[in-house]
Amino acid sequence: MKTLAIVFRKEMREILRDRRTLIAIGLAALATPTVLVIVSQVSTQTATQTYTVGYNGEIPTGLDILLAATALTL
Repeated sequence: MKTLAIVFRKEMREILRDRRTLIAIGLAALATPTVLVIVSQVSTQTATQTYTVGYNGEIPTGLDILLAATALTL
């Protein structure tokens, strides 16, 4: 267990000493919430849109259930 602590301290010291690694960690910490907010907004807009599809012929059984579940209109 002591060897593990020594290796951990050594690796942490090296990471904190490297400027590029610190910049990458900082950018990732800032970019992740931004990307998640954008993805959330896009998925919300897409989920609320309705689409119209065309169908020719006799309507199969259960198609109305599928259309209601996927926000499609016939």
